Amino acid sequence: MSDRWHSIKILKDLCLGCTHCLRNCPTEAIRVRNGAAEIYDVRCIDCGECIRICPYEANCIYSDSLSMIRKFNYKIIVIPESLSLAMSYIGCSYEDFINSLLLFGFDEVWEEGIGGEVYLLTLKEILKEKRDTLITTACPPVLRLIQMDFPSLIKNISPLNSPMDILAFYLRKRNKDAGIFYLSILSAKVTTVRNPIGIKDSPYDAVFGLREIFTNLNFDKGKAVKNFESRVFKSGRVGAELSIIGGESKFLKDFDVLSVDGIWNVKKVLEEMENGKLPDLKYLEARSCLKGCVGGLSLFNLNPYVAYFKIGKFLQERKSLFSEVVKNEYQKFLDDEILYLSEAIVPRPRYVLSKDVRTAVEMMRRIEEIYKILPKLDCGSCGAPSCRALAEDVVMGKAKISDCKFIKTEN
Repeated sequence: MSDRWHSIKILKDLCLGCTHCLRNCPTEAIRVRNGAAEIYDVRCIDCGECIRICPYEANCIYSDSLSMIRKFNYKIIVIPESLSLAMSYIGCSYEDFINSLLLFGFDEVWEEGIGGEVYLLTLKEILKEKRDTLITTACPPVLRLIQMDFPSLIKNISPLNSPMDILAFYLRKRNKDAGIFYLSILSAKVTTVRNPIGIKDSPYDAVFGLREIFTNLNFDKGKAVKNFESRVFKSGRVGAELSIIGGESKFLKDFDVLSVDGIWNVKKVLEEMENGKLPDLKYLEARSCLKGCVGGLSLFNLNPYVAYFKIGKFLQERKSLFSEVVKNEYQKFLDDEILYLSEAIVPRPRYVLSKDVRTAVEMMRRIEEIYKILPKLDCGSCGAPSCRALAEDVVMGKAKISDCKFIKTEN
């Protein structure tokens, strides 16, 4: 699998080239060429801002087909607790939804928050010894943003696997022949299964999106599966609260923790860290979506602030702080292969001008020359998000300087 694979795709027949996504992409990964948007794979971090902002629904999320479960005799699916919001939106209870997953053919349903509980319990012990600031691994777009724009902060990334991977590695040890699947509400979670960060291979066999699930499931409230309680594994409140911003900092209240949500706000905080302006910070809880995963763009475009409000009742229903699994089997999670990242996280530059140093220097000089004569308006009318981006595209042979409307007028 290419390390540039992305789950976000643009439907060319729906795109009108309006430049909404162009102007709202935090990494300048989008261009508008020939009347339609296109994504520069090397710059994309799968944050989903382009999907959130598109007025024509021309951006979609790729996911695997549910038919993949037929390859396995025993099937386990991991789901995020924030799915409870989607269920309430369509008038289906969360219990009925889980019941439908079992009726469809899954043998067990696990909530992702169980891995979150293990993550936080382990992290708490690490923070007692660690002096440097650590950054959460729970949000893939944040990690990709650091790789691209803040490589000096890679050393600050938590050494732990993400909560979703911790749980899947545990399940893999528990039943090595089972098919392990993830139900995603976020584009970034789809990408991280195909293109993992900090591990060689994802412990998941496939990842399904909400659209695929809703198309195939039968939400029959009259049917109930046998042994429901023994086949469903729910997290406690600590794990469930990882679906909202502040969930980590609440558990880590004994440390100096900063919580930040929204990819643009995350960028600003990472800049502060890189410039040494947060020396006393112990841990950074960062989420690319507003209000955390509950603001995920696949939740029927539910307002993230409304989502944050509505999930409060769901979280209050979790009377126990920790799941029964973690209470009884926490020691089984204490395995390096389950807990810790196994591969070095390396920088991923926005672009590589040339492998030859002299050629790269010459190309950079040309970029500066072209940028000097551009109007510095960053209007996007050329199909690039900024004048600087257009200069880069021209030198790399992806655009012409005459694409700038103002240059054309002057000539």
